[in-house]
Amino acid sequence: MIWSAETIGIFFLTGPVPDNTIGKLGKLESLDLSMNKITELSSDLWGLGSSLKFLNLSMNIIRGSLLNNIGNFGNLESLDLSQNSFYGEIPQGISSLLRLRLLNLSGNSFERKIPEGISELKYLGALDLSINQLNGSFPDGFSSGFKNLSYLDLAGNRIQGALPDLSGLKSLTHINVSENLLQNSASGVFQAAPSIVDLKSLTHINVSDNLLQNSASGVFQAAPSIVDLSSNQFSPITFGSSFNLSSLVFLDISSNHLDGDFSKISQIVGLRTLDLSHNQLSGRVPDLIMSNLTILDFSANNLTGEIPPLLVEKLRLMKTFNF
Repeated sequence: MIWSAETIGIFFLTGPVPDNTIGKLGKLESLDLSMNKITELSSDLWGLGSSLKFLNLSMNIIRGSLLNNIGNFGNLESLDLSQNSFYGEIPQGISSLLRLRLLNLSGNSFERKIPEGISELKYLGALDLSINQLNGSFPDGFSSGFKNLSYLDLAGNRIQGALPDLSGLKSLTHINVSENLLQNSASGVFQAAPSIVDLKSLTHINVSDNLLQNSASGVFQAAPSIVDLSSNQFSPITFGSSFNLSSLVFLDISSNHLDGDFSKISQIVGLRTLDLSHNQLSGRVPDLIMSNLTILDFSANNLTGEIPPLLVEKLRLMKTFNF
């Protein structure tokens, strides 16, 4: 147990939190009950009101809906309810937490749409709603208010429609929207401005396991280091001379509709992982010059001819390769 007048952290708790306990701590600023086996919250928790700044209930077995009373915590800066069994809608009261810098609701069973007012959280730096059952499309103006957002994870839901314009997220470094039902063309996001290509701080991009199609070439103008476009319906991707590829170390475009010549892939000299498997690529295997390549997969394509001698020499230094 960690105890002070303003901070409480309690460990080894099992079962429901008794009523008429936590709610009496009217000046409490930080409450950490994470990594316990709590099954139910006390009804007076919501009485903590405006004093609470940090609330962490992650990694418990709390089951139930999240009440709209969460909006009572007007000064809350960090809310982590991840890895529980919350279900139902994410309450609109979340949008009242205007001081929030971190919101993590991942690993629950929240459903229906992302709340319309979530873009009101203008100080939010990290938003994680991954591994839930959220559906519907992105709310209108989803990214318009997130000027400070650096981390966005919506993976493992059932979100539909097109990716919104993300050009306003100037601080974004990490985006993961994998394992959803995103569809239509991604070209509005990955190509002409305003789009993701203007996000110069973006280093991690994961849009895998969706229904995105057309070209995603523009994603490489954002100078990312990790890009996962696998399991979509992307057509040929051109690596133009204007693209900044010097920082790219991981590239997975497997299980798409890529075809034709891909010899220019060799200009991405810093790559460590390259997976182009399960496409319709044809011709000869290019003479890859990447000196740091450790994982290479060209399998399930229409490639012909011999593997270039210089590439054969590199294979013995790789952890995994598959032709």
